Amino acid sequence: MGAYPQQFFPQLNATFVVYPGLSARDIPANGPRFLDNRSFDGPIPVIVDEAVTAVLRNTSVRSFVEGSGRTDVYDYPAEAVRQAVANALLHRDYSPYFRGAPVQITLFADRLVVANPGGLFGAVTEEDLGGDGVTSTRNSVLARLLQDVRQPETGRMVSENRASGIPTMLRELSLVGSPPPEFDSRITRFRVTMPRDALLGDETMTWIAGLGQQGLTPTQHIALAEMHAGRPVTDGTMRNLGLAAPRAANELSDLITRGLVVRIGERGHARYLLAPETPEPSPAASESSAEELVWRALADGSELSRRDLQERTGVTWTRVLRVLRSLEQQGKIIATAPVRSPLRRYRRR
Repeated sequence: MGAYPQQFFPQLNATFVVYPGLSARDIPANGPRFLDNRSFDGPIPVIVDEAVTAVLRNTSVRSFVEGSGRTDVYDYPAEAVRQAVANALLHRDYSPYFRGAPVQITLFADRLVVANPGGLFGAVTEEDLGGDGVTSTRNSVLARLLQDVRQPETGRMVSENRASGIPTMLRELSLVGSPPPEFDSRITRFRVTMPRDALLGDETMTWIAGLGQQGLTPTQHIALAEMHAGRPVTDGTMRNLGLAAPRAANELSDLITRGLVVRIGERGHARYLLAPETPEPSPAASESSAEELVWRALADGSELSRRDLQERTGVTWTRVLRVLRSLEQQGKIIATAPVRSPLRRYRRR
């Protein structure tokens, strides 16, 4: 709660690094090693505000006009980022062994990673996270303090201390059609990874509409999108979207009844996959659809990066790359900078 705790414990802070590629080793030739690199000092409320601002400043934003106003949608919802950072600072291990390790916030081209020293505390497991009332606090006194301390920018309490942080994160991500985060707990550290790809892009929504099923819920849309992407869904996946256990089971059972999904394994260990007869677009049709979306996105004469095109079209990162290569080979588009330049953009000829 001091003005500058790092005077005494220099590493009890948060660091933030933005890499240009998919890993720390993916550095463009003659390009920058980091797109942004900073550390956040001060008390916890200040660190949370500054870290969230830095993440949002380094991510794309899409604007939608609704009525007389405008809604900005970031790659990662601000509230989801806030909860991830606040949880990392609240639940990290502050014992002497870990006082040399900061909370690490790392932004890659395809994901945001928030990691803190010390794994899950108590009897909580990764599968429990996001469940109703699931909590176990390593730093109980700090948790009580932070529920009464306000953040300087927003005026909100840093922590509710009501086991609501991860459920809030899951809800905010599901509202924008993003896949649920991945949790990885080890003895020495806990890590949250938020994928950047939106699950419910145009291609996926077109595929779901083509199934001809009426009355599907938003969470069933996300479950189908996960399976469409080749990832099995479990009861835990549905709970991570904010559903209570009975509702999660009912929604998955409904997909089975509709003939869209099959279950493998017994309850408690079951995985759900698309039924073999569920129509899948052919690779050629998928590529054709993706190419058309990218081509339309460039119709107004703008110069767009791969990230811009991914955001505008909802097409996956790798498919955007394939489409751009194809359009370049056909002579339909030109690039404005060398292959590995962070300034590379694309426009129609």
